[in-house]
Amino acid sequence: MNNKHNGTNHHLTCDILAAEIDPCIAGLKIAGYAANTLCAKRAAIRRFVSWRQRLKPPGKEPDESEVTEFMANSSQLGPKHRSLASTALSAFLEHLRSRKLITTCAPKAPKTPSSVLEGRYANFLRDEKGLAERSLMVYLPLVPDLLGYLTKDHGNASVRRLNASILRTFLLERARDRSSERVRLLATPDRATATGRRDYAILLLLAKLGLRSSEVLSLELGDIRWRTGEILIRGKGNRKDLLPLPRDVGAAIARHLRLDRGVRPTQRIFLRTYAPRVPLTGPASIGHIVRRALVQAGVERPSRIAAHLFRHTLASRMLQQGANLRDISEVLRHRTPSTTEIYAKIDLRSLHEVVRPWPGGGEVRNEISSSPLDRIRRGSTRSWHTT
Repeated sequence: MNNKHNGTNHHLTCDILAAEIDPCIAGLKIAGYAANTLCAKRAAIRRFVSWRQRLKPPGKEPDESEVTEFMANSSQLGPKHRSLASTALSAFLEHLRSRKLITTCAPKAPKTPSSVLEGRYANFLRDEKGLAERSLMVYLPLVPDLLGYLTKDHGNASVRRLNASILRTFLLERARDRSSERVRLLATPDRATATGRRDYAILLLLAKLGLRSSEVLSLELGDIRWRTGEILIRGKGNRKDLLPLPRDVGAAIARHLRLDRGVRPTQRIFLRTYAPRVPLTGPASIGHIVRRALVQAGVERPSRIAAHLFRHTLASRMLQQGANLRDISEVLRHRTPSTTEIYAKIDLRSLHEVVRPWPGGGEVRNEISSSPLDRIRRGSTRSWHTT
């Protein structure tokens, strides 16, 4: 019997489904969900398993149609709990598929002009530019953004009408939007609380220095050189770099250490704010902090790579401020210039093609006279004292 076609799996029982609830929740916990959210998701999955045990024939594989039916029979749930239950059940089905316990495939979304264009763009980035799948998640949201802009401002989503003037306006508007998003994100942590002060320091490290999640997690007390205003970063491949520590970043870290961290047996800077008071572990913990800030700020961005978006945004912002690729490579600590070009999304020649000419002259005006790294150094926390 071919299970893929009839959706029947005689080895699949309700006991097996029930036994997979805790492993599924464990995976969500690693992803950084809060304890109360995990409890609610576990309860929703248990209700679903109990519901289908009463109404569905033994061996039938659960799928999205069952989730839709279950949700239709859960009218007593409020909007917030309905959304939470729906996402929990989607995660449960994904978990079952990853464990090869169900063979039905997730339904494919219908093709639209936007999805077709996005697929072609993904193939180009993957095959021609050699980008990894995680990097694609940074670039693909550009497609609906651009098509939405074309429809709203030009009455037609056809990319055949694109020219330098349209792209220039789109990029400038997007840059302004990103700048305001960054300000809103940094304003979300409640700095009257221990968690808020910790999260604010972490967000500043991501936004101002473009650190990777793993680099934030590995920071230790001895890595902050308070008197010289520098910070030691442990990067990929056991690489170590000494970077200038911006004054606002240093102030946020110092306040967190002085008010919240206390004396602990570990040297790591960032710990859990509730028991057990152990170091944050895994990039998912940083991702959870960033995703929470995204939700609070009302910013819609790909959640799976939320923390990494800061590096791309920093690279783009430095380009807009007049930095060259070597400056950006130095700040982001890339081994090869090609990686920096990908992060910056656009090379300098392309930037000159779409940048607005300076009034009264034919040349582009460079509004800064020194590199961004020099500007960071001028604002670094020289001669810091934490007592």
